[in-house]
Amino acid sequence: MKRTSFFGTAAALLILSATTAQAQVPVPDIAHFRFDSVGATTPNDVVGGGDATWFGPAGDNVLATGLINGGSQTNDENGGNGNEHYRVELPLMDGADGLTISLWFNQNVDSNNNSTYNGLFMVRDLLSSFGGGSENWGIALENNNSPRHIDWRLDGAPGPEDDNIMGNNQDRWDHVVYTWDGTDQGDGMGERALFLNGTELQRIDAPIGTITDSGTWRIGDDACCGSREFTGTMDDLAVWGQALTAAEVMELNTNGLAGIDAAGVTPPKKGDTDLDMDTDLIDFEVIRANLFRDFGGTPPTRAEGDLNGDGAVDFVDYREWKTEYDSENLPGSSSVPEPASAVLLLLSTIGLGVTRRRG
Repeated sequence: MKRTSFFGTAAALLILSATTAQAQVPVPDIAHFRFDSVGATTPNDVVGGGDATWFGPAGDNVLATGLINGGSQTNDENGGNGNEHYRVELPLMDGADGLTISLWFNQNVDSNNNSTYNGLFMVRDLLSSFGGGSENWGIALENNNSPRHIDWRLDGAPGPEDDNIMGNNQDRWDHVVYTWDGTDQGDGMGERALFLNGTELQRIDAPIGTITDSGTWRIGDDACCGSREFTGTMDDLAVWGQALTAAEVMELNTNGLAGIDAAGVTPPKKGDTDLDMDTDLIDFEVIRANLFRDFGGTPPTRAEGDLNGDGAVDFVDYREWKTEYDSENLPGSSSVPEPASAVLLLLSTIGLGVTRRRG
């Protein structure tokens, strides 16, 4: 019988584990916008606390279904007047000698009045130790050149466009990642890279240095020309103060497609109050028991029925639960109130309150 060497087996297992191990993606340390909370007028930055502010008419941005739970849908209704986007300042970026931007986007809004150049995440007043002042950094979707491609800029210089073919991505989620490493790579230069849907498209030399003033970034717009707003849905915008590796970017993409955000978190299931990953009648009873309840100045929690984090348990939470429950169960289920009978839900809640007072 042929003997198997212990050391040979151990070495083989070590090689196998090394080749199959997943990259551990660092948690975003500059900004992270999940776009999951209600009131998309002020998307929350869960890292730096610098919430983004909406510039545009009310109703032109809504909380929509994203790739990972909620997303922010914007619509350039005014045909490109520069007034429909978010703005945010990112002071945690100041002093960084590296940068990674990760963003999911979907052009799933039909009435795109600006079909030429759509800013995704861009700035035009950033300052660096090596730039010329008021620098243009970030990523955009350029639709007017053939082929359609991602425009990615550092100190105003666009990266190569070769092979950055997007095709027709109407109503399709795409993942774009931009990295810059401002440290010496051994040749007196830094480097930057562009990734689309987990695949590295470009890697080129870049200046060495640091970001000294991050400026004001725009989500869904480019400040140039007043007509570069993005029309569609964005999700899970994350920013790091370092350049992620190709393996980490691939893991980001894989995680996103599996419903895991850039911080490695799987968002709660829609309609699920008790976080058991099941939207059921137990969750309904929680919402019904706390509907319009006065919590005495303390915002209710998800466990108390506030599914969307707006500080109240109301019909919006009920609708979220109802929509998710219906999608998982046979239509016409008689055990759940239909949307048209929401009044009955309210009446039952009032009745429950009366019963409690009498008791």
